[in-house]
Amino acid sequence: MRRSKERPQEILDAAIAVFLENGFRGTRLEDIGARAEVTRDAIYHYFEGKAELLVQAIRSRIRSELVHGSGPGVMIGCGHPLP
Repeated sequence: MRRSKERPQEILDAAIAVFLENGFRGTRLEDIGARAEVTRDAIYHYFEGKAELLVQAIRSRIRSELVHGSGPGVMIGCGHPLP
């Protein structure tokens, strides 16, 4: 069983993947929940909604890339160079 302190990051990781696949408009919280294996209500427990989830997911990914040194010019989440 997952510990609740890990769950927000799992949701953020799932959100990045789903937003990259579907875009903001094409993403539903249910899609993120399915990827993170949590309910929509669990997402609302940690985040106010889809917009906040996107902002927090981006912040989390930037923070992670800065800490782990993915290097400049790498597009967040994809590993593709920026144009």
